[in-house]
Amino acid sequence: MYSARQFLDADVFLTNPKTLTKLVSLSLPIVAPMLLSDGLYSNFWCGMTPDYYYERTEEYKEILNYGKTGEFTVPMVHSAVMVNINLLEAKNLAFETKRLPPGRYGGPQDDIIIFAMSANYSGIPMAISNSLLYGYILMPLEQGETVEKDYEQLTNVKVYAVNEYGSLGLKDDLRGYVAEVPKDKLSLSHIYMINLERRPERRLKMVNNFDALGLQVEYFPAVDGKKLNDDVLREIGVEFLPGYTDPYHKRPMTMGEIGCFLSHYYIWERMVELGQEEVLVLEDDIRFEPYFKRRVYQVLNDARRIGGWDLIYFGRKRLQEDDEKWIEGSDALVQAGYSYWTLGYLINLQGAKKLLAENPLKKLVPVDEYIPIMFNNHPNETWLNQFHNRNLVAWSAAPLLLYPTHYTGDDGYISDTEDSAQIDKVIKLTNDTLDSSAAEKKGDKEQLMSSKVLVESAVNARNEDELDAKNRRIEL
Repeated sequence: MYSARQFLDADVFLTNPKTLTKLVSLSLPIVAPMLLSDGLYSNFWCGMTPDYYYERTEEYKEILNYGKTGEFTVPMVHSAVMVNINLLEAKNLAFETKRLPPGRYGGPQDDIIIFAMSANYSGIPMAISNSLLYGYILMPLEQGETVEKDYEQLTNVKVYAVNEYGSLGLKDDLRGYVAEVPKDKLSLSHIYMINLERRPERRLKMVNNFDALGLQVEYFPAVDGKKLNDDVLREIGVEFLPGYTDPYHKRPMTMGEIGCFLSHYYIWERMVELGQEEVLVLEDDIRFEPYFKRRVYQVLNDARRIGGWDLIYFGRKRLQEDDEKWIEGSDALVQAGYSYWTLGYLINLQGAKKLLAENPLKKLVPVDEYIPIMFNNHPNETWLNQFHNRNLVAWSAAPLLLYPTHYTGDDGYISDTEDSAQIDKVIKLTNDTLDSSAAEKKGDKEQLMSSKVLVESAVNARNEDELDAKNRRIEL
């Protein structure tokens, strides 16, 4: 019979209710659930140096990044560990050197290393399991770092859990010990979140994210493509760009794409009407990267100091292969190349006026085509030439601050733009000028990028730990 004891450090957060059941079912002598952090740090090693310290290996990153899944024998597990106490040898496990065999160990006085060596000397194998997403661990503070760093890491964990489970349940008797996070607008004029009224589950998840991050955000009801028809479009005054056909699907715009464009368009109009100088526009299917607020302030500080921008992507799908030039004087901003998605972007009043001045409702294309057209970085010259004042100045955060919650093919993936009715044949289109080069460069707007491609495309991310963490979260 398997009898287990588990030790759990205070900086561990097990979020999967199946954790204990899974670990017990493995019937392993010593096993640890793999935990994620903001970087390469986890609760296991794959290599140990002759003097008992951590040794980085390729297998470590492969396991951590879910390149392979299962249970793997490793020389070290710590922080969250299950031990089969029925093993006779288990009595030799120790955290103190005095309980190790005399004369065998001369390494550091570190409890986790001593435990690993006691298992080694006793012939008890240790394993790490990454069969499930078990939970998270905080990275140890470096010398000179304050408890504020731990609070930021806790916020990251809360956001991860919200994205995974939708909300964090809190028992009533604990509510008094958890203070509400003060909310602000990131020093901006306003923050809008676009959401369809018939998608309350997405809205709730976003509200839970905003609560965890301390963001003051206004819900902006999206224009629902299901409520659009030819008569409504005529009443609004919508006309379509002659020759437009989706480069991947070879089809006209869908009603969902029209509704998406109108949702962003009406926010630009509101900005001008209210004189809002700087606005963050968010969609409702996004996940926030770690240390989101701190990194936003870095982007804002650089953008305001340097000046000259109209729009800054916080999240996007980058479509150009060429490297994008860094904005001089910043290590957080690049010049935006041809990009898809409007997950989240910062726009100023001048940028909103530029986007409205071209009267885009009279030559409508999807919003994530229109924005690159307006900053004059689009592969279809025929489309470009039908817009005259392409003087929008668009930058991008580097690395990005936002990513989609789901990609095509993921469980739970829903597209209200792609999976909707196309415009009726009553609205005439002349599809005679499609530039084939655009089709070659674009691909499906919602297509899943492999983690390798995404990491390679994030040429601006200079920190290896950050890149690997991004890669890992995408795979989840």
